[in-house]
Amino acid sequence: MTNIEEMSEKTTKVNYIVREMQLSDCREVHEIWASVGWSRHIHESQVIMNIDPNGQYVAQDIDTGKLLGNMCGVNITDDLAYIGSYCVRPEYQGRGIGKALWDKTIEHLGDRNLGLVSSKQNTFEFYRDVRNFRYISDRRVIVMAGPLTPNPQLIDNIDGISLVTIDGHNVRDVIEYDKHVSGLDRSLLIEFFYKIPESINLLAIDDHGHVVGYCFINEKNLRLYYVEPLYADNERIAELLVGKCVARLPPNRTLEYKCWTSSEKAQMIGTKLGLSE
Repeated sequence: MTNIEEMSEKTTKVNYIVREMQLSDCREVHEIWASVGWSRHIHESQVIMNIDPNGQYVAQDIDTGKLLGNMCGVNITDDLAYIGSYCVRPEYQGRGIGKALWDKTIEHLGDRNLGLVSSKQNTFEFYRDVRNFRYISDRRVIVMAGPLTPNPQLIDNIDGISLVTIDGHNVRDVIEYDKHVSGLDRSLLIEFFYKIPESINLLAIDDHGHVVGYCFINEKNLRLYYVEPLYADNERIAELLVGKCVARLPPNRTLEYKCWTSSEKAQMIGTKLGLSE
């Protein structure tokens, strides 16, 4: 396509509406994510609907019914919300569709404190300089990924710590532990995750029956899995949890692992797994 043709396509008016996302939109929303290079949890939209049923929006072409963009704004508490999945198909960018999605989502969120993670430098500058978000400098995320390689140096056991699968008998203990470490009630998220058939998870319990950590590994697509969430009382328990969860993955899979730049111990676990930044 020539530059003139591209400019003409960009200026062609699109008749569209912005509406709440429905469960039936999930497949096409996944296509939008793929068009901008995102690989997300295959059940992410359903998880968000459980947490905030009215928190996801799509831009839809009135004439063709095609979905053009997607954004979510999840009301987590009365004073806290999170923004994510903000994208428009590349061929429809530059026509104000993103702004329309943004305005509708912000209207839903009201006057809550908003948090987001920017994945690219240009979007970081947009959120900081145009949308006036404050940059928290010590909370950058490192993404480590790669094919799994066996490592005999991974912690194999810890005296006094046992690992069990999360189920209906202990999920409330996991939720209470998560509340303690995150400061949020994420019961809907955790209850959804442990019921997903392809989800891999483990719970760490000490000799007194207290929860001291837990880990989920979820599927993004048939070959890519990611670690999230992972919490533990210390890095040894975290390493034991993620190592044992990884051992349950099907062969020839790629793993994605996120951690904060402020946590060298968390980064070391990724390195032990054979992943690279």
